[in-house]
Amino acid sequence: MSAKSSLIHGKDFHLFKDCFDNEHVYLRLENTEFEATQNSICVKISVSIWEVIR
Repeated sequence: MSAKSSLIHGKDFHLFKDCFDNEHVYLRLENTEFEATQNSICVKISVSIWEVIR
């Protein structure tokens, strides 16, 4: 069972929540110019900021 709960996803991105972390959402980007690893970037965004931008 995954601890991830998808909010929205597409070919090169995945926005999700972790079931054990109620204060953040996560954005994973793939095939982007700026990468944290070879395959993806995962950005931790506070829930309060997410509520403003959604």
